[in-house]
Amino acid sequence: LNPIFEHPPALRSEDAFANYSAIAKHFAIHLKESTMSFLLQGAEVPLTGAPARSMPVFSCAVRLLDNPDGMVRTNARNAILNILMFDNMSVSSAVHASMCRELAPKLARMRRSKEVMPERSGKLKWKRADAFSGWVSDWNPLRWSSEQGLAQ
Repeated sequence: LNPIFEHPPALRSEDAFANYSAIAKHFAIHLKESTMSFLLQGAEVPLTGAPARSMPVFSCAVRLLDNPDGMVRTNARNAILNILMFDNMSVSSAVHASMCRELAPKLARMRRSKEVMPERSGKLKWKRADAFSGWVSDWNPLRWSSEQGLAQ
């Protein structure tokens, strides 16, 4: 499993990124004592001079954290949080280096960047559809409302 997270395929569309991030989230959500060995990589017990364990799915989720697509960002956040919540010393030691080297700098850059996290304007748009005609309304170019504020 680790090679698909270490060396991701060339993803060209938003849907491909969303599906790839959903795979990472799936593995993170279903992380258990019995499956964690498939997602960990490196030395069995980190010794002095030996490479520390790593968790490629965690590093992959960190790389997807600043993707422009909201679904990809949400999947990446869920994966990161689920891995960090997992109470196991092997997992904690595996993600520690990645947290310091990748996650903390990326969060600092995202905090400073207005492109990834734009300020909320208080304006909303919604899609006109219902359970009966939902799939048909996707073809309607007028399905999106005009942008309106909360007070309107």
